Formats: sequence, C-alpha cells, structure tokens
Amino acid sequence: LLWVIGIPCLIAFFGLIVYVVRLVRRRKDARVAGSIAAPVEWQIWAMVGLFATALLGYAAVIQFGLNFALTQARYFFPMIAPAAVLLMVGLREIVPARGRGYAQVGVVAGLVALNIYIFAAYVIPYWYAIDTLRKYVWN
Repeated sequence: LLWVIGIPCLIAFFGLIVYVVRLVRRRKDARVAGSIAAPVEWQIWAMVGLFATALLGYAAVIQFGLNFALTQARYFFPMIAPAAVLLMVGLREIVPARGRGYAQVGVVAGLVALNIYIFAAYVIPYWYAIDTLRKYVWN
C-alpha cells in the first residue's frame, strides 16, 4: 500500500522539481496573474509558503514521533493539503497539455479506488458493528 501511494508521489515530486527548474530558467519572461505556467511574484511566494508548511510540519511530526511513542497519523493532516497542491502542480508539469483532462480523471479515480480499498481492508474488518451483526444476526 505504501508503494501504491509513494510511487505516484515521487513522480509528481519529480514534476515539481522540473517545474521549479523551468521557472528559474524563465524568470525573465513576462508574468501573468492567475497563470501556473508564468506565475507572478506573490504566487511564487505562496508556493514557497506551501512547501515550507509541508516541510516544517513533516519535520515537526518526525521530531514529535521520536520523543512520543503514540504519534498518530492525524498529526500529518495539516501538511497534506499544501503537499497535495504542490504535487498536483508537479503532475501538471509532466503531463502533456492534451492529456491533462485524462490525468485529472485518473487522479480522482485512483484516489476513489484507494479510499475504497483502505475502507474495505482496514476499516470494515475492525468495525464494532460487524461483530454485533455476526453475533446476533448471522449466527
């Protein structure tokens, strides 16, 4: 399961690196407000802020996890949204323009499938109502 999550994240992170390299190379080009291909200065600073939020949040969870044995996944949630936005910018960068609509459908379908799998494999088997149904209804 971690590989299924990690490999697409690594691909999108690679795309984010490509995006940053292209922005640095085209820093003298004209900027367009609202454009992800040629963002204005405040948009660049916003993306830097998103990256800093994700990085500092992850580092804080790592530090907290080393000092406290009961670290839970819920502490990762505040950094997931900024990381997801940046990863989608990276994915947009490596997907050709004519395939971006299909990539959007693929991302949403993949996330729905992942949620269904996690729910079926890790939530339903441990749901207390299933034991109650087994005890009183199915026996």
